[in-house]
Amino acid sequence: MGKQPMRSDLLITCSHKNAQFHSNLAQIFRTYNFVEYKSPDDLMTVRSFYKVYSYACKFLADMPAEKKPDPEEITLTFICSHYPRKMLRHLRVFRKIQIHKRDSGVYDLTGDPFTMQLIVLPQLTKEKNFWLYNLRNDITDTRDIEEIADNYNPHKNDILYQSVMDVITRANYQKFQEVRIMMCEALEMLFADELAEGRVKALAEGRSEGLAKGLAEGRATGLAEGHSEGRLEGIKAFIAGFRDLQMTPSQICEKLMKYFSLNQAEAEEYLRKY
Repeated sequence: MGKQPMRSDLLITCSHKNAQFHSNLAQIFRTYNFVEYKSPDDLMTVRSFYKVYSYACKFLADMPAEKKPDPEEITLTFICSHYPRKMLRHLRVFRKIQIHKRDSGVYDLTGDPFTMQLIVLPQLTKEKNFWLYNLRNDITDTRDIEEIADNYNPHKNDILYQSVMDVITRANYQKFQEVRIMMCEALEMLFADELAEGRVKALAEGRSEGLAKGLAEGRATGLAEGHSEGRLEGIKAFIAGFRDLQMTPSQICEKLMKYFSLNQAEAEEYLRKY
């Protein structure tokens, strides 16, 4: 009947039947929870509703008789970036489903054996649903990007936060690139005098420690002949700083080659180590 295998965007199962959820988005959750997510450019339509509804019905039909759940143990969640007026009008007229606003951006769809809710992302508040609120492709304010970065930084080693951050960055690639370039240029301008003075001293004295010190400590002071501690610390600080700006490895390598007169193999080796 279908052109492709049936596959829900997400099925969340709860092992504790009477579990209670404090999140404003998960308050309706029961044992089996189907989630349909539409990208910012896609619409939630009548077809979308029946597709997800059919998943729940098929799930019930395929369960073994001894494990067959009650329809009340199944919930449906529809997540989209545009208020689906046509879909909701269809549900009201043909299925007698009522729409009740429970919270900012969260609507209960009542009057069906399945418990259902609609989540409209732009209507959510940052205070309650920061990451879902920013899961969109129309971020234009530099302050919003800075706020996202501030909230992401404490969790940057968490794979779940990494996944969400990756989606947000890809969806708003152009704006993130603009901010990144601005920050990189500002950092380069900040160290411009020190870098230049350090480079001159390094060339004049036949060593590059002055350049490293100019970057790491904000002044152009050379170290004793043959001593590389200052240069190494400068390179490490340089790599750490631009990683915080989320530059790609290739971009950082280019900067290392430019400011420390390294070849590509040397730059890649430093990047691998630090």
